[in-house]
Amino acid sequence: MRSRRLLVVGIVLFLLCQMQFLADGADAASGDLQITEVHPKEEFFVITNSTSGSIDLKGYCITDGEGTLEVIRSLVIAASGTLTIGNGPSGLSLTDTHFSKKGNIQLADSGDELLLYRGNTICDSVCWGKSQGVDGWLGEPVPCSSGYHLLRTGPKDTGTAEDWVQTKYGWTNLSIPDGFEARVHPFSFPESHGEPVLKMISEAEESIDICIYLLSSPKVISVLCQQAEKGTSVRVLVEGAPLGTDITTEISLLKSLTDAGGEVRVINHPDSEASRFLYVHSKYAVIDSSYVIVTSENWTAGNIGEYGNRGWGAIAESEGLADYMGSVFENDFSTDWGDVSEFSYLYPNARPYSSLPASIECECELEWYDALVTPVLSPDDSFVALQELISGADERVYAEQMDLASSLAGRTGDTPISWMNTAASQGADVRFILDISQSDGAAHEQIISEISSSTNVKAVGISGRQEFSLVHNKGVIVDDSVWIGSVNWTVNSFQRNRETALIVTSFETADYFAELFLEDFGVNYYTLEEEGLELQMTRVETSSGPVLLLSVNGPAGTEYEWSLGDGTVRTGAFNRTLFRLPGPGTYTATVRIPGTDYSCSATYVVEGDENGYLGHMNQTYVALAVSLLVIGIGMYLFRQRFSPPERGRMYR
Repeated sequence: MRSRRLLVVGIVLFLLCQMQFLADGADAASGDLQITEVHPKEEFFVITNSTSGSIDLKGYCITDGEGTLEVIRSLVIAASGTLTIGNGPSGLSLTDTHFSKKGNIQLADSGDELLLYRGNTICDSVCWGKSQGVDGWLGEPVPCSSGYHLLRTGPKDTGTAEDWVQTKYGWTNLSIPDGFEARVHPFSFPESHGEPVLKMISEAEESIDICIYLLSSPKVISVLCQQAEKGTSVRVLVEGAPLGTDITTEISLLKSLTDAGGEVRVINHPDSEASRFLYVHSKYAVIDSSYVIVTSENWTAGNIGEYGNRGWGAIAESEGLADYMGSVFENDFSTDWGDVSEFSYLYPNARPYSSLPASIECECELEWYDALVTPVLSPDDSFVALQELISGADERVYAEQMDLASSLAGRTGDTPISWMNTAASQGADVRFILDISQSDGAAHEQIISEISSSTNVKAVGISGRQEFSLVHNKGVIVDDSVWIGSVNWTVNSFQRNRETALIVTSFETADYFAELFLEDFGVNYYTLEEEGLELQMTRVETSSGPVLLLSVNGPAGTEYEWSLGDGTVRTGAFNRTLFRLPGPGTYTATVRIPGTDYSCSATYVVEGDENGYLGHMNQTYVALAVSLLVIGIGMYLFRQRFSPPERGRMYR
């Protein structure tokens, strides 16, 4: 009896093991084959064997819900191999003898699904566009615009859109890499006049590779010509159709560079056979396989000169980063994709620039900080990278942007404003600057108003400053990290352009840019809430008697009511004003903002002397030369009132 019991137990265990083996085998089989590419426009897809052994597809079937393709003959995919089915290169057509076809398999551009079965078991599935979803798929379909195809990003299979990207031939499809240890020099436009860029390219010893939207600085071209003439490898990739820009001067400058021995290629010329990117909008250089320059600004005569836009830049010394960006440059510089042509082929009759500067002196000193630097690319990973950066904020988020699409300004969903609002709700100091100087300024002002009224983000619009013409920046500061680069907050910039940015983690670098940001943020109602209204008084001597300058730390353009204390009252939309001193006595000057609770007062004493008056105030004052003060105030008031910035739209 005992032996029979042991035999029965043994049989049961054997059967259980066999059942588990079969179950494990079925699970393994269902994950061993994956749909890894789908090309709706070209009507083909790719199946990949991710195992170390071959797999026979006989008995499998593929369906799009309307038609079915069953594998009826032995069809083996080798280990780590792929099989293309449909109209793709080197693939099997849907009418191949390996298949039994029922119905019509047609991959819809607007949205469809594809499933791989073994018997009744789903091995893999994917849906895109307007698809309503399928078994084995979770969440929203993969976004896929017309002219794009789908690509699986890795071997993992979560059954969600996170496993896929929409892409084009020639895209790099890189995920966010680990950061590179680096030394970083931060700089800004217009304060630097672009001299760090000139210094780095003038000191290159072996190679200079530049990818840029617009290169029209005679100074930069002059240095590049000198480098090419002495044997340094100089290669430049420029955008062929920058929006709203006359490139006549740029063509002449680039002709000078090719004559000097530099190699210039143009991407997206109107005569190109293809188009990988809507625009190549990057502004970066890789120098001597060791340095990378990234800026928000194009290298134009204004930015590499005395008066340019507000922008940020950084130089990073890191061989790892240079190798990474070098590979991106090689990919984009290649003529294999049909959208890149030699400059000399496109412009055979171009004439060189007639008056290049003979020599360029770069005496600026570069200050370096240790940092961790992470490269960011569009269309590869910039949107995800920005979300991760802002969502990790603890203390501060400062963003200064040239553009913000209305579709990305919502306070809910996946938008930068939503992420910033969440950070503000969790206690971070969150501030936002948006340019309002261009033709879309009214729309941007409306966006600022909506952000201010419906979120916890402190948002202001800026129409230039005395120091710079417009806010062309695309910078973000989050705690001790700063985002520097070319990525505007628009759908095209995130998803269709080639853009480049660096996330620099370094408290010195972040604080450097934070100081600039707060200067640009300026004085406004947010700072009034933080600091309150303060009245300052300054006595000024003039040939006709002393005058009193009253000023407050409030925003210009706001209506103020000024009271001198002797019955004289004045209103005006300026945060400073001049009064003639009253007769001897003690007075209380007051300023308030009508319609608000903001007001402040200060007392002062005016004493008589043999010449008439001697003003004495209970605040420290500075005697200024009347000619300088009156001229300065007059120019300030005139500029504020009568010199609005010119409006025009340029994509830079």
